Amino acid sequence: ADWCNAHNFPEKDAGADPLVGQPRGRSLQKWKRVWEGRGTAHFDFREINGGEPRPVVRMLGGEYFYAPSLLWLKAQLNLPLEPQDAGQENLVAAPFAPARRVRPRRRLPGRPYR
Repeated sequence: ADWCNAHNFPEKDAGADPLVGQPRGRSLQKWKRVWEGRGTAHFDFREINGGEPRPVVRMLGGEYFYAPSLLWLKAQLNLPLEPQDAGQENLVAAPFAPARRVRPRRRLPGRPYR
């Protein structure tokens, strides 16, 4: 998507997106301190010594927990749910199910659900 690398999106001279943008050269960003406010804050995402870009997001090991499962993706594409690759005969394709039965909470009269 071109918007990732556009220096004038969503505002003039905002700079390329710091997470997914791939700017050419150096990237210095200016953002308003308060939405619809006046003063701007400068964020420097330029490369360090010509090497890797300055880290913006630090991955700590849980970054894919909210990605759709392969089972769900296959179901959306109407692909077979059985394992096809050699060495994966023991895998079982099953939809998500709760680990234990969850009883519904009793609602007291006049009190909203939480």
